[in-house]
Amino acid sequence: MLRIVCAFIFSLLIVGCQTTSNLPAKTSTSGTEITTLDNTSWIVQSVAGRGLMEYLSLTLNFKSDSEVEGFSGCNRFKGQYEIINSRLEIGPLASTRKYCSKVIMYQEHLLLNELSQPLTLSQMDNRVIQLINNKSEVTRLMMQ
Repeated sequence: MLRIVCAFIFSLLIVGCQTTSNLPAKTSTSGTEITTLDNTSWIVQSVAGRGLMEYLSLTLNFKSDSEVEGFSGCNRFKGQYEIINSRLEIGPLASTRKYCSKVIMYQEHLLLNELSQPLTLSQMDNRVIQLINNKSEVTRLMMQ
């Protein structure tokens, strides 16, 4: 029984850490400049070029009062954000402290870690934006 559980957890780790081949790991910032995200809601499609588990719906909601909140896979989070010259900076995030499986917690850690650094905003079309870190890794968001 323990072998079956370990095999299942290992397979979830492999699936959760795979990158999606049609999403570039690196990109330029050639999209449209973004000056505000006020009153918009997004579903996270990838984090730093890595694909996500399909059954989780990670979200980011930007409020008009420079507040961001969302769901990171296991926990809810919120904090303040600012956009300066197409750079998104999110202040310290407060988060609930529920514990989930290691795979989900790893994915959550990736998202929260990515949001803690300055990110360049690039709009690909009306419904998709990219958050690009200093390593040119892309976190892709789709409008809800």
